[in-house]
Amino acid sequence: MELNLLNIAIYLYAPLCIVFSVLWVSKLSKKTKSSKNHLPFSILIPVRNEAKNIERLISSIIALNYPKDKYELILIDDYSEDDTQSLAEKSLSQSGLNYLIIKNDITNGSPKKRAITKAIELAKYEHIICTDGDCEIPKNWLNSFNKIYEQNDAMFVSGPVTFLEPSESSFWRVLWNRLQVVEFASLVGAGASAIWLKSPNMCSGANISYTKSAFRLVDGYTGNEQIASGDDEFLMHKIAAIDAEKIFYNADQDAVILTNDQSNLKSFYSQRKRWAGKWTFYKSIVPKLLAIFIFGVNVSTIWAMFTLDFETLTIRWIAEILFLVPVLLFLKKWKEIWYIIPLQFIYPFYVLIFGMSSIQKDSYTWKGRKLS
Repeated sequence: MELNLLNIAIYLYAPLCIVFSVLWVSKLSKKTKSSKNHLPFSILIPVRNEAKNIERLISSIIALNYPKDKYELILIDDYSEDDTQSLAEKSLSQSGLNYLIIKNDITNGSPKKRAITKAIELAKYEHIICTDGDCEIPKNWLNSFNKIYEQNDAMFVSGPVTFLEPSESSFWRVLWNRLQVVEFASLVGAGASAIWLKSPNMCSGANISYTKSAFRLVDGYTGNEQIASGDDEFLMHKIAAIDAEKIFYNADQDAVILTNDQSNLKSFYSQRKRWAGKWTFYKSIVPKLLAIFIFGVNVSTIWAMFTLDFETLTIRWIAEILFLVPVLLFLKKWKEIWYIIPLQFIYPFYVLIFGMSSIQKDSYTWKGRKLS
């Protein structure tokens, strides 16, 4: 088969997947040394309408295998319209943890960024670590980040995230969950690989850590404070612009955060639209070019499907299988490996839809709040 403009993107993409796969296998084969010292951490968690999840989150924080005098918890209630705050108070009051619950004081622009900025001003410790209100924390979470800071001069550390099993066990609900796990694993895998290649582009605010001094050095979210999303990636990009060598990925299974998937198409669309809209605001050219390249790869894949170009499709599928299998094994999502191929028939259209929607600056709803 001859190369042309419509399939060359896939032929460039396949070697990239192989590079990512090799990186994951090589990194996962390395074991980091345990640390005897315990750095103090300030855990910052903005929460909004998390009454269904907040007790699970706090229970997992109470169960952390880390000296309780070496971390504090700051919850920032972002104008919750349910019982999030009262449930949090109830769970924490007898916990023995050093904690603080504060109210956000702004609703325009990006309330989450304002919430985090306010919490950092109150945080006692240099090392900040963040997650979300719908997450479940592994017991050695702080230990795993502590090792990275002890062994490296890190300013920012990104960590892995995957989805909890759905509470509903129907065929379609389980299928929907499995497909989301695979799709998100591709983002986790690509984001980690880019950090290892010293070209950071993606991370998840559900599992990131950075130093207070780094946050202040780049002047926090100044320059993107009016953009609703991006409390994670915009900050990482600003720090990378100063020194990408000081950005690390926590490839430790003890660091894997579990969070809820999106239970229906409506919430999934709102979340992915929020994520997709970030790339147009990137200051760095490399993440922008990568986003355009991935869009081109998926347009090429759609063309290959319609023209029955099985050779090109097979190259992409094999490359992505080689890339995604080690990522899913790392996330302990063995069953989801079988869903890689079915997702291949859906994913290119998904990228096309959200790629086009990201150009349109219309509003969307997230956690009961209309954002743009």
